[in-house]
Amino acid sequence: MTVGISLLTLVPGVVGGSETYARELVRALERVGEHEYRVFKPTIADGDLPGQTVRSYRASRSLPGRVAAMAEAAVVPRRIRREIELGELDATHFPLTVMLPRVDHPRRPPSVCSTSSTSSSPSSSRAPSSRTAASCTAGHSAGRAA
Repeated sequence: MTVGISLLTLVPGVVGGSETYARELVRALERVGEHEYRVFKPTIADGDLPGQTVRSYRASRSLPGRVAAMAEAAVVPRRIRREIELGELDATHFPLTVMLPRVDHPRRPPSVCSTSSTSSSPSSSRAPSSRTAASCTAGHSAGRAA
């Protein structure tokens, strides 16, 4: 199984805990993952992050540049989809919760975007709060279409 991990919206040093989660996820899967993983990173990602740099995504450190890059990727996703060979993936994970490129076509692989955390509560030893997990899914859950 080939799983894509899209980190296209990563802005090093800006996104905080989500960045830490994404980086550690990639490192952990590199060490102990049981599938083939293809990490897609923006041109502004530093060299210590493994993966394929996606040149067709116009990454930016400025807020207006980031908004423009995400808007372009959402409206005209074809170049990015082609560069990352989206159709060759069995599933796609979006750990930074922004689904770029969108995976909403029936011939595209299933996808999940999520971020989660836990917090301790005085009334229990490790109870997750009602706000701790957020996730969104798209695509289809039965696998790739033929």
